[in-house]
Amino acid sequence: MIRKRATIADVAARAGVSAQTVSNVVRGTGNMREETRRRVEQTIQELDYRPNRSAQTLRSGVTKMLGVAIPYFDQPFCPMFVEYVARFSRERGYGLVISLYGRDIDSAVNEARRINADGWIILSDVSLEGNDEAFSQDFPIVLAGDCLGAGTVDAVMMPNVEASAYATQWLFDHGCERVGMIGASPRLFDESGQFIPGELDRVMHAVERNVDMRFRGYAQAVARNTMPLDASIALPAAAITRQEGERQAELLIERGGLPDGLFCANDAIALGVLSALNRHGIRVPDDVQVIGFDNTIDAHYMSPALTSIDPDSQEYARWAVEMLIARIEGNDEPPVVKTTAFSLVERESTR
Repeated sequence: MIRKRATIADVAARAGVSAQTVSNVVRGTGNMREETRRRVEQTIQELDYRPNRSAQTLRSGVTKMLGVAIPYFDQPFCPMFVEYVARFSRERGYGLVISLYGRDIDSAVNEARRINADGWIILSDVSLEGNDEAFSQDFPIVLAGDCLGAGTVDAVMMPNVEASAYATQWLFDHGCERVGMIGASPRLFDESGQFIPGELDRVMHAVERNVDMRFRGYAQAVARNTMPLDASIALPAAAITRQEGERQAELLIERGGLPDGLFCANDAIALGVLSALNRHGIRVPDDVQVIGFDNTIDAHYMSPALTSIDPDSQEYARWAVEMLIARIEGNDEPPVVKTTAFSLVERESTR
């Protein structure tokens, strides 16, 4: 049987004071004798009284809750990001509500309207350019996921181009003669698997969407090493997941001409790649060196342990929380975009 929850009236009756006095004690306000305050506090403890947050919200218009909307949980970065956001939210005295929106970013915005949070962090891997409605809300939004808000909302980004170029160049500098990539955007390729010139030009100037910017960085490093971009060793991924990484690696192995270095768009892709290589007896790093991106917890436990770009995901999440709370608390300065630093964490998948 569910126990009846104590009300402010119950506390007031037992302590012999008014409901307003109980409210003052809860909020730490009002003038009263110290003996009265202690008696009310003891009664609150005895009755296990907890203020009604819904009622408080109605009165103040503040929930002390942040929202975070993510597309899925089926790759390592999303739960890691949510964990960091929850940690930094708690440090600032905020709770957290999570919305899972799949591939429909509009549903994230619609759900945010219904859920009573003070503001939202939206992790999106699709461009929101032209989606004016998404940013015309009566609550603040911070974008994560390396997409911009057309200068209308704050955003946090990773150094996708620079970090991907660094990882690719690192493979060349450490003995690789041909470096491929798994995890490019499918829009880059025609039905025969060749690059579409117009799409390739678009991606080479991309300033948002991590898969586009990471391919851009990869392509820049390939060009610096006087290699032509080769669509036979730069493969798309319909989704940046383990399953897609494994599927594309199988195709690459099937074709023959496996490169001796592979840069993967994220750690989830890399995990699938390592699985496929291991199944075919291809040794990592002896035959193929592999680098991922995100430095998720899984990278440490892969076999072999994965060398990965660390884009300082904790700082990425912390900035998102700090920027959102600043807006909630009244910051009305023009929107800003913050970009994290990066480092390469070397493990067993490279030599």
